[in-house]
Amino acid sequence: MVEEDVGRLASELEARVEVNRGGPGNRLSDEELARKFHDNTVRSLPEERAAEIAARTLALPDAQSVEDLTALLTSAGER
Repeated sequence: MVEEDVGRLASELEARVEVNRGGPGNRLSDEELARKFHDNTVRSLPEERAAEIAARTLALPDAQSVEDLTALLTSAGER
């Protein structure tokens, strides 16, 4: 439930969501998923490395190998 207070007017908004955001029935777009990944990853990795991991992960369907990605996910990928 969200309460909104606009000056002296107060209204209450309520909505029921059958399938949560990011679930199988309500998927995040690649852009939304990349933003969520970024926001969580930069807490423990440098910005540049987080961005590279996200880009390589989204490119997996066209990748010939996962070697570069796995290197980024291990200590071998540290710069």
